[in-house]
Amino acid sequence: MNCVIFVALAEEFPRKLAPQGYNVVYTGIGKVNAALAATKYLTCNPHVEAVYNYGTACLLYTSDAADE
Repeated sequence: MNCVIFVALAEEFPRKLAPQGYNVVYTGIGKVNAALAATKYLTCNPHVEAVYNYGTACLLYTSDAADE
């Protein structure tokens, strides 16, 4: 299977966790970086069967923020 997982940082999804046959592309933080990396990868690899976006979004709350 020819699949790709886009993720901002290696800390969010280490490459060793990807199933066999899945490529992992680290895009860097932000929507623009993700869009540019995805466009570049998919242009060079037009026969990808599935695309996954993995990562965290929005805010990460501390215990203090959760109490408010």
